Amino acid sequence: MTISTIRFLLVWALCLFGGGYALAAPVAYVHALTGNMRLEDGTRAPQGLKIGDTVDSGATLITEAGSNAVVKFEDGQLVALQPDTRFAVRQYEFVKTNVATSNSVLELLAGGLRFVTGMIGATNRIAFKLTAGTATFGIRGTDGTVIYEAIANVASAATNLGALAIITPLGTSDIPAGNFVTARPNVAPPPAAPIAQAPPTLLQAITQARAVTMPANTAVSVIASARAAGSEARAAAAERAVQIATTEAARQAAQPAADEARAAAIADARAAAEAGEQTTEEAVRGGAVLPAAPAPPIAPPAAEPGLGAAPASTGGGGVGGFGTGMGAGPMSPGAVPMSPGAGPLSPGAGPMSPGAGPMRPGAGQMSPGGSRP
Repeated sequence: MTISTIRFLLVWALCLFGGGYALAAPVAYVHALTGNMRLEDGTRAPQGLKIGDTVDSGATLITEAGSNAVVKFEDGQLVALQPDTRFAVRQYEFVKTNVATSNSVLELLAGGLRFVTGMIGATNRIAFKLTAGTATFGIRGTDGTVIYEAIANVASAATNLGALAIITPLGTSDIPAGNFVTARPNVAPPPAAPIAQAPPTLLQAITQARAVTMPANTAVSVIASARAAGSEARAAAAERAVQIATTEAARQAAQPAADEARAAAIADARAAAEAGEQTTEEAVRGGAVLPAAPAPPIAPPAAEPGLGAAPASTGGGGVGGFGTGMGAGPMSPGAVPMSPGAGPLSPGAGPMSPGAGPMRPGAGQMSPGGSRP
């Protein structure tokens, strides 16, 4: 490196940091993705995203038709985006030294999502805010689904675990687990009703959201977990190249790259787990409350003619294809595989799940032998 280069870098650093500016750290990463998703932040051209890419506060994420994604935040908060969805991270700050002062402000601009609260929402419920049109959703628990028809300004919410409240200028309606509410313009939101009574199109969207296998909602190092997720996706792709090789010579030629990619994925998974433990320990010292685990997934619904709902993911779909409900390939970073009828963290889950963090003492939802960091 030349003297002039060093001088330039020093001047740049002084201008950037000495002038009161700091590079913003990413707040989340793309944990799983089938299809296509892009990022808009208002300052640059839209950017196509892949598994392992990071997301900054202020970004808007857009999924295309037939595309699904899971985004994981530093405090463990999860957002699973449905097809044709626009979702904005309006403000996010995870203050590990004083978690009660953190905040997460999110907005669903169109489409549907499932969210699972992390440390921020578990520690201070009012620090988590999700809006859709004129509706705001308050949390009383962990896991919920929100669908927003932007043109009609109709917002629906269903509670998978815990409880929610839908708040509009005309009133508030509490939503216990297993129930839903639809809020329409110019009328107070009605009392909650069982999800089974939802209109067919809404019921299908809610059920699709519940079919997603969510990763553990434990705190992570965003950079380390993003790297692990990307490494896992690359390893899965390299292993698929071996599987689809049409000749023995082609398989032998592809195997070394697959072995190297898998070794890198294992190393990155271990590093992410260790970094996640450190993040969790620091946050707990800062007063964090550990969140309850996500609700277990349910079987995806059969598509009904004319509903226009996207089919459940069926595996493949490019690098990181999910299989039923986004269970991406072998050793999916942070994934929580579900056996039929199992609890949120079933026995036999992968041992090196990046970002999974430590076992939650007393959570009451982790079965012995479940996923560990």
